[in-house]
Amino acid sequence: MLSLLAVLVAHAATVSACTTAADCDDGNACTTDSCDAGACAYATIADCVPCTTAADCDDGNACTTDSCDAGACAYATIADCVPCTTAADCDDRNPCTTDPCSANGVCEHVAQEGCIPCATAADCDDRNPCTTDACGAAGSCQISAIPGCQRCDTAADCDDGNPCTTDGCTGGVCGHTDLPGCGPEQCSDGIDNDGDGLVDCADPDCANAPECRPRELCGNCIDDDGDGLVDYEDADCCRQAGALVIERMTLEPAGLKLRGNRLAMKARYATSVPPLFDPIAQDTTLQMSDAHGPLFCQTIARAHWKHPHRRRYRFEDRQGRFAGGLEKGRFHARDHEPPHHEEGAPLPVERARRPTLLGRLSAHEAKGKGTPQRTPEAPR
Repeated sequence: MLSLLAVLVAHAATVSACTTAADCDDGNACTTDSCDAGACAYATIADCVPCTTAADCDDGNACTTDSCDAGACAYATIADCVPCTTAADCDDRNPCTTDPCSANGVCEHVAQEGCIPCATAADCDDRNPCTTDACGAAGSCQISAIPGCQRCDTAADCDDGNPCTTDGCTGGVCGHTDLPGCGPEQCSDGIDNDGDGLVDCADPDCANAPECRPRELCGNCIDDDGDGLVDYEDADCCRQAGALVIERMTLEPAGLKLRGNRLAMKARYATSVPPLFDPIAQDTTLQMSDAHGPLFCQTIARAHWKHPHRRRYRFEDRQGRFAGGLEKGRFHARDHEPPHHEEGAPLPVERARRPTLLGRLSAHEAKGKGTPQRTPEAPR
């Protein structure tokens, strides 16, 4: 403090007397020098920074140009420059730019290639009839190509090489109109498209069309659609299968007392009586198969079932007229569980001795038209 006072005193002694302000120049660009009543006065200039070179003037602001002008720092603001700390400081509300904060603390706005800002769809019209032009929620154009659309100037631009279409150019877009009676055959429109006198599935051109393939007929014991599944093994006839719990099954090979191989089977059809279960109102099919295909398949028509008791249904065919070798069968509902018994069916015993045997019992509408009410199965 004393040394500073000494400097000020010494300085005052050398410049205290003046005639004009020029006599008071202290060489400091950050003071205003004046001669006041014959004595020099020095007023400090606010915010002035004295300097020797521009390096003395760095203000840490990337958005100014720093220079040393006649011993005092000068700061020129850079046009459109925005200082920042994070990218959040740089949001310019333009959906078509990415706005990072650079390493030196200045916002940058990088245009996204192909992006068009918009307020309405009209701002996005690209004059292309093969695109849909929309203004997205973010405020940028969403331009999407229309699948299959072909631009054109004349009908000649639209030739698809198909002799069965008329080619035209409308509104800058190609159109192709089918010629009546000209193929190929469409297999489900009820029209003779190729003019050969055959419509839809009657035309050999449709032989492999899904809508013209054979369909499984339910209850005739034939693999009608050729998929290796017969009747109620096929999902075409039964979409939901339940478990047929086989409680006892006996296979007896032919002997002195029997005419051919015989089968006796007892099984539980369901844990409770299924809805609409009624062999009197519905035909019933019994199917048995192993890994090599069907062993037995027979439909017992509803007319052959008897209902002697409210919990019992049965049939008998000891003369072999309608049950395919089954001599008798019955359903017996006990504690809400309908067991099923079959006896007397001839089977190829050598095949039936294989370890895998599938049984299917299906109750379905008369004449085999409808979907079975229940189709249980169980491996043995």
